[in-house]
Amino acid sequence: MAATIEKELEEAKAKWQQTQQELDQTKSELHDVTEELERTQSQLDEVLGELEQTHFELYQLKEKGEQQQSESDGEVKQELAVTKSKLQETKQLWEESQSQLGETMGVLEEYQSQIEQTMAILEESQGKLQEKQEELEQVKAELAQKQSGSESELHKQLEETKSQLRETEQLLDEYQSQLSETMEVLEQSQSQLQQAQLREKQEQQQPRLDSELHKELEETKSQLRETEQLLEQSQSQLSETMDVLEQYKSKLEQRMEILETSQSKLQQKESGLKQEVEKNEQLSKESDEENRLFKINNAIVKPIEIRGKWLGGVIFPKNMPEIFRHRRGGPPDQEMVYMDQNVDANNCSDRHIDTSKTYNGTYIYAGPFHPHFGHALTESIHRLWAFDNNLHDGVVFAVSLRRNSKPHKYTPPKWFIETLEILEIPLGKCIWVTNDCAFENLIIPEAGSELSLGLKQWYRPYLEKLQQRILELTSHLRKNKPEKLFLGRNHLRFSGSLAGDKYIETLLLNEGYISLKPENYDLLEQLAYIMNAKKIIFSEGSAIYILELINYLEAEIACISRKPSNKPFYLHIHTKCRNYIVAGNAADILPLGNWENKGIKSIPVSKNPHLIIQSLRKHNFALLKDWDENQFLAEENHDFMAYLDEVYNFLTNQDSVHRPGIVEKYLQIRGIVQDNLISKVSESKPPKSRSDRLNKFASINQSSRYLEIGVSKGLTFNAINIKNKVAVDPQ
Repeated sequence: MAATIEKELEEAKAKWQQTQQELDQTKSELHDVTEELERTQSQLDEVLGELEQTHFELYQLKEKGEQQQSESDGEVKQELAVTKSKLQETKQLWEESQSQLGETMGVLEEYQSQIEQTMAILEESQGKLQEKQEELEQVKAELAQKQSGSESELHKQLEETKSQLRETEQLLDEYQSQLSETMEVLEQSQSQLQQAQLREKQEQQQPRLDSELHKELEETKSQLRETEQLLEQSQSQLSETMDVLEQYKSKLEQRMEILETSQSKLQQKESGLKQEVEKNEQLSKESDEENRLFKINNAIVKPIEIRGKWLGGVIFPKNMPEIFRHRRGGPPDQEMVYMDQNVDANNCSDRHIDTSKTYNGTYIYAGPFHPHFGHALTESIHRLWAFDNNLHDGVVFAVSLRRNSKPHKYTPPKWFIETLEILEIPLGKCIWVTNDCAFENLIIPEAGSELSLGLKQWYRPYLEKLQQRILELTSHLRKNKPEKLFLGRNHLRFSGSLAGDKYIETLLLNEGYISLKPENYDLLEQLAYIMNAKKIIFSEGSAIYILELINYLEAEIACISRKPSNKPFYLHIHTKCRNYIVAGNAADILPLGNWENKGIKSIPVSKNPHLIIQSLRKHNFALLKDWDENQFLAEENHDFMAYLDEVYNFLTNQDSVHRPGIVEKYLQIRGIVQDNLISKVSESKPPKSRSDRLNKFASINQSSRYLEIGVSKGLTFNAINIKNKVAVDPQ
């Protein structure tokens, strides 16, 4: 097909070159005609000058005759007066002829200018055709690579060329009309000259008394005849010009027919090419989707049990490509971690499979489901792009069960049911695997995004379509929503919120930020807040993973770290917003406490909190004019001590020896970074004895709001009105 198009373009190019040669020849002929008309005008000017001279001489002869023949007959005078009148009429006729010829020359000059414009348009058209040839060659190359492309631009340019040629035809019609009018004017001039000649013949019949006057009249007659001949020559040249223009118009019409034929063929080729491209794109899309699906017949799916590793999920064959497995980004020294286990179905005993849970038909495997907001949105929804309600019988989730829990009928959290509604996944078609189940046909799609690995480019069109749906669903909710949001965690018990971040939150609220607590809103309301925001600051946590439902947000996002690495968030967010920063240095974060196995997160402390403020200022998130580092450290100290008290009140059997070690670690951080905080302890060396630790502990807490010292609660150490005081460990 590309070879045929190239051949037709070569033929069209040859025809255009031939047309260009003919147009150049026509331009040359028109130039010759213009020169001839200029010569004719010059000759007419000379004749007019001679006529004026003749008139002057006749006038002198008349005066001389009047002087010499003052006594002659009155009839001679009358004849001379008549002759004078006729000569004046002749002069007027010549002046009119000169004016008409001047107009004719102006028309011809305008015609020549328009012809030159037409030539320029045709040259421009030829240039555009050459550009079209280059574009078609580019289309040919693209077809050779992927058999795709579009000739809409070529079609548009051909339409423009056709329009320009039609305009040229209209101009030629106008020129023909103007030339016809010019011919009529010349014919009128010729008629007037013939009338003048007839009058001269009548004058010849009258008796002449003066031989010199008769001779002058004969010369005038001769000059008039010459003028008539010149006019006839001009008429002949104009007729030839009209013939040339007719030929030029005929050639243009032929070229128009050729172009229309070429355009028709190109449209047919374009239509066929467009259909072929669409077909190829559809085949390519289907092929890509097929390559992103892995089918297992008679598949077994187990519930998820977390015992250090994730046990359960779909039992996959060894030949299943890795892109279909449950993966996460690993620590810095390990690029990727595989969470699932390669368990061959032959190793599974039938007695572990609930035979009542055998599903016939074709199902989509969504992946593991953990009832944690962050894990669910990063690991349980990004395979659902492949679900088709008309083709598939359901969606399979491998539920994460608590250790030693018994299988039961599972109901997902309300926020995940709302997520399924947004994704247009019918809840009735969801199968929550809490017991080993068998599926006749199970399709495992490639995940469009993976935890700590981020978004894949091929997945973006699906997310863009989903985002458009979310925009429609939240159109009535986004009105009057604030543009600056803060997503904190300090209101959540044992949430691992940064010590002192309540102070930062207060400063942000003073600058117009709204503190959003997502758990107080349904999912669409949360999305309305997020999609309307222009600046978002969040304390590192799962709330920001609501962006997993969005392709791109026209906003700036800042993260206040709680962990030494921001990888699980950076890879998910930085390509989805205008600008993403980590406020401060994540490496400055030091988690204190070690009760993760009891469900209590550590409390993180920032070694250099002022860097957080500098980052927010530098990237125009906030001015934070009221920032006071000493005040922040006092808030941090209060948060730290309140955290310890709450942990030990919650864990009644916790070993109290562990507590001083955590306090000592905190003191070491602030002893190095903020010496001025330790106002009564000058040495930087950490205390080793128990009494030294207690005294230092009491000294530091002089600046905090609350302190437990023995039975005195709510008072600082200095506020206790006792002469001799000692700090007592409550444990």
